[in-house]
Amino acid sequence: GGPGAEGGGAVDSKMDDWARPQATSINEIDLRIVIQDEDSKYNILNMLNADEDVAEAAQERVASILAACRNETRADIGDGTAEEMARVMLEHMRRRSDSELPRPNLMTDAASSDGDLGMPLTMREFVVLEPFEEHHFRDYFDTDGVRVHSIESFLTIYTSARTGQVVLGGAAGEDDAESEEAIPGYAVNVNTAPLAVLSSLVDTGDVRPQFWESVVEYRNLEAESEEDEEEDLEPLLDENGEEIIERQFFENFEPFDDLFGWGSVEPGVREDVLDLLSVESNVFSIYVTARLPTQEEERRVESFSSREEREAYERSGLNLVRTVRSVVLRTGDAMEMGVVPLVRWEVLDYQPLEVLDYPDDDFR
Repeated sequence: GGPGAEGGGAVDSKMDDWARPQATSINEIDLRIVIQDEDSKYNILNMLNADEDVAEAAQERVASILAACRNETRADIGDGTAEEMARVMLEHMRRRSDSELPRPNLMTDAASSDGDLGMPLTMREFVVLEPFEEHHFRDYFDTDGVRVHSIESFLTIYTSARTGQVVLGGAAGEDDAESEEAIPGYAVNVNTAPLAVLSSLVDTGDVRPQFWESVVEYRNLEAESEEDEEEDLEPLLDENGEEIIERQFFENFEPFDDLFGWGSVEPGVREDVLDLLSVESNVFSIYVTARLPTQEEERRVESFSSREEREAYERSGLNLVRTVRSVVLRTGDAMEMGVVPLVRWEVLDYQPLEVLDYPDDDFR
């Protein structure tokens, strides 16, 4: 993460090393590593909140995200279908004992007050339920060449669904004073969340869509360089051979005051918005794609001049491809950072596509 945010926490943004895809080669096998933070997504487990009003708002957010995540593609999810998807997911999690799907016994089964509340182990669990289909859980390009993302790029089950404050007491037998510590909640990272997620967090009548567009624009503006930086240094290039431009990111929410539309948001709504946002990420999906050139390929492409060129090569069918994913929780601080696997390596049947803020024309 970057420098400390207001309150002393870490800051994670697309300017961090983990957010930049990396490419390498081992024994003639080309490897590409992509890391996607789960905190950029909205957690569907919030639909299970004990507070009915909170749960209903969460269900509306999930439906709105589903309706927006594939907008302007041939795989667009209509409003009615999106609402049905959210309802089906909620019913499935609330009525696990009625489900015909095989599943292991979980600790959360016993923790449920009615014994019938189930936490999914993966988003793909919903693929067997109508109106979900296999393609909803894959990244691909449609027949017009437009990138289409898996709904897993916008919704998650891996971040913490708890919110608020917890009272921590001293160890047994000690007289240490009790203290309050904030519990990570369902907030999404404003530095990494896609526009489809951000714009679905609150009603458009309370916060105009243009505000969220200005949030995305802010984090894509080139950051001001330090005066003492040398201007004659060779620019750093990304995996596509394009120059890496340092962009702005939110270290806290003070810049909101200068963004379009924030000034007209009611104070109470502002508090609700800020409760739904963070600048930190703690859970990450790590994708590793291995490519082995086939005999039909006489020339091996090891460098590219643009993202479009690289993606066209990856779709060419000239390689044997295998993609695996792991989900991990980052623990500790910058001095003693650790990683706890939440999902061990699983094989995917698609190659991940980065969720770009400006897929058609990169913002300059």
